Amino acid sequence: MDGKSTDNNIDAKLISTIYQGYVRNRNKEIDRIDNSTGWSIGILVLMLSFMFTANVPFYLVPFSIIIPLPFWIKESRRYVYYMFWSHKESQMAEQIQHRFENNRYDSKSIIRVMDFKRPDKLININRAIKVRFYRSYFWMTVLIYVITLALAISQNQLTNNYVMTCFAIFFIIIIIIGIKGISEMIMPRKVIMHLGIKHNIKVEN
Repeated sequence: MDGKSTDNNIDAKLISTIYQGYVRNRNKEIDRIDNSTGWSIGILVLMLSFMFTANVPFYLVPFSIIIPLPFWIKESRRYVYYMFWSHKESQMAEQIQHRFENNRYDSKSIIRVMDFKRPDKLININRAIKVRFYRSYFWMTVLIYVITLALAISQNQLTNNYVMTCFAIFFIIIIIIGIKGISEMIMPRKVIMHLGIKHNIKVEN
């Protein structure tokens, strides 16, 4: 085996190891996101169940929105890194394909793929907050609204015109918010992730 072949084999092993590391980091971040969502849903449902069975005044139920907020912010931060490692994985997969097609790596591209600076350059925290809201926390908001409405009905509060108006206004707001983010909610996560990567790369360039 000549020196050039040996170098190619060493490069292949190195790139493969780096690629596997990117995949592990991506999977770790999405597992952390899913765990956070699970805890948020579990605690919120427990609190709403308690409120409903205890028959607390219906106007106190919306305050349960405070429970998911810390999880939402935490998930958004983790989503930035999930997108970052997903992007790195995609870039490295392209380099592996390039080597198979051309029997060599693009050294400049490899250096760019191994640049770990500014993970928020791909997707900033504000965008991540929006994505995580529509992916999980919009439905928690809907659940809070439904429980609040159910309690108001059980407490005979819908006879009050002011209460009915408030529920109607919030219902319209929820519908409008849902329509604006419908693409985030109906597409599979992988499709959204890849669309997000392409969109943000286009913005950067």
